[in-house]
Amino acid sequence: MKEHKNDASALQLLFNENRAEWPSEKFKEIFVEPTYLQKLVSMRPCILVGGRGTGKTTALQSLKYDSSLERLSSSGLGFGDLEYLGIHLRMNKNRVRAFSNGGIDINLWSKIFAHYFNLLACLELTKMTIWLEEITGQTLQSEFIDQILVEFDISEKIIKSEELKVRLQREISKLQVCVNNPSKLQEITLSIAESPLRVFAEALRNSGLAPNKIIFCCV
Repeated sequence: MKEHKNDASALQLLFNENRAEWPSEKFKEIFVEPTYLQKLVSMRPCILVGGRGTGKTTALQSLKYDSSLERLSSSGLGFGDLEYLGIHLRMNKNRVRAFSNGGIDINLWSKIFAHYFNLLACLELTKMTIWLEEITGQTLQSEFIDQILVEFDISEKIIKSEELKVRLQREISKLQVCVNNPSKLQEITLSIAESPLRVFAEALRNSGLAPNKIIFCCV
């Protein structure tokens, strides 16, 4: 009877629906690289179009920095062979809908959302930085962290990537509260679209943590 249950569990694992947004210990083992994956890894914007359940999120998740290295490692290659570093942002539809109405002009909402995206993306870049520090044994120097903080008008002195992660998480939470209470939005200083991401990417290259590697964002 016990053996029968184990067989049933194995069949359920293999043939049940698997999605990238669902945590699974076996997900990376059963992932099959789609034929179009290499077309996404290029120095130009790409749009992946497909119906629900066709594997869009799964494909993008597989391009994330740690997943990419795992695929290389399974082929006997290492970090030095990794040509690109990708971060993955899965946008929450309910939160996106909150960026509207409240008596605020749509142009201002667009700037607020751009700031929100900057924070989310830089948080993911910070997580990648911590991963890079563990892989390479190097650190993102405080002068580069200062450059990133200036983009968000944050004057706090931060010297470690872990501290930067905590501060960005706090900024995201603060912004989300203000978005749901529009009268508080005047308390928020908005960063300009895209600029913090570019500064962060240049910091990773110039610090030596990610030299000669393509850095891109999957949304």
